[in-house]
Amino acid sequence: MNAGAKQPLIDAMPGRHSGDLCFAGTRVPVSTLFECLAGGDSLGAFLAAFPSVSTEQARFALREATAKIERDYGLPNRRPSERQAMTPGH
Repeated sequence: MNAGAKQPLIDAMPGRHSGDLCFAGTRVPVSTLFECLAGGDSLGAFLAAFPSVSTEQARFALREATAKIERDYGLPNRRPSERQAMTPGH
């Protein structure tokens, strides 16, 4: 591998968690992050519970999910500081 190449932050392997997306170098499915957040846990609590996942990996997953939602709904890809609250009625 090229010494300057970055390692992937997320990957999928057929023999690991039925091929689900996992944080690279771990057996932690990316979906676990979203389940924890949906259940009311903070990002810090998730990272404490799954120390094999780096802050960089978790933030990358959140950014990618946000970008996908924005693409799917035709929203412009904005920086977090430029996003408006997406609430009913707006």
